[in-house]
Amino acid sequence: MGNATTWPFPVQLCIVDGVTPEHIVMGNPLDYLDQFIREGQRLIRLGVSAITTNCGFLALLQPQLAAALKVPVLASSLVQIPLVQTTLPPGKRVGIVTVCASTLRRHI
Repeated sequence: MGNATTWPFPVQLCIVDGVTPEHIVMGNPLDYLDQFIREGQRLIRLGVSAITTNCGFLALLQPQLAAALKVPVLASSLVQIPLVQTTLPPGKRVGIVTVCASTLRRHI
């Protein structure tokens, strides 16, 4: 996702300064919500029409980001889990591969 040339349309990449994967995965993503909202608003001012991220743990910010940013927001591929679950046969579950299962379990 971080390679803009893989998309058939213009992409504006953004790195949220001062926030590392370790901050999000091992800490509390909500501690960085304001920074993600500010960067999202900046992207909107630049003309983007949708925002996504490439960190699964940012799914925890989906409701707040979607409410704060006036474009479609997909904070993580994990927000698709409910949709994918509806496509599975009864008794089957969605599987998640993650960098830190214990931390993800703590948040879900």
